[in-house]
Amino acid sequence: IPTGSANVFVRALGFPNTPVEATHVLARMLERNLRRTIYLGTWNDRWFAVNAGFGLDADVLARVDRAREQGFSATPLRYLNVAIRAWSRARKNPPHIAVKAESSTGEQLRKDDVPLMFTSNTNPWTFLGPLPVVTNPRNSFDEGLALFGLEEFSGLGGVVGLLHLFGADKRGWLNKLTKEKTVAFDDAMRVELVCREPQRFQADGESEGRFDAVTLASVKEAIEVFAPQDRREVHKRTMKEVLRDFIRLR
Repeated sequence: IPTGSANVFVRALGFPNTPVEATHVLARMLERNLRRTIYLGTWNDRWFAVNAGFGLDADVLARVDRAREQGFSATPLRYLNVAIRAWSRARKNPPHIAVKAESSTGEQLRKDDVPLMFTSNTNPWTFLGPLPVVTNPRNSFDEGLALFGLEEFSGLGGVVGLLHLFGADKRGWLNKLTKEKTVAFDDAMRVELVCREPQRFQADGESEGRFDAVTLASVKEAIEVFAPQDRREVHKRTMKEVLRDFIRLR
């Protein structure tokens, strides 16, 4: 039942983003016994359902948590404001992340020094409230983890990468400008992330502290859930619907 500010997992499964509507849908799923089995991810033997990562996203979430402790609401506009500031800081002092990953077919990824690397277990996902982020279009709850990263923060590539992560490039047009600057890898079953210095790490929107190394893995058919069969993809919503949810205040 969606009770948070982003409700990423619920939305990715195809439920409405409001508690009452989601409850009605869930009741119908229970009545008809409509279930599906999905993959989950692990980080250092702890579970996550949607995403995990070092650096920018973890920094954003930690600072939003700090604002909430001071009595401010975690609205999409607040996430956006914090994200832009975090991006500016990261450009001046970027993380240095080494990545090793292997897919279910044996394909491997090796990168020695990237400033940004997101790991996701579904598509789309976001830490900016209702704005959908589609970094890896083929990713879903039915296969391994997806990685998306940037080779650098500076220049046009960095700006386009920022817009992409904010959900401004649903059709992938901007990616053509920065294809050589991005890193994308799908269906990863095991991922190793190592940082030169301890960095903030987040899993499913929760700040987990600082680490210099994390091992991620994908677990097949990890959990059975009730979910709509004919679900509407979040990233296929109209611009009017996105703007309506984006300016919603809590």
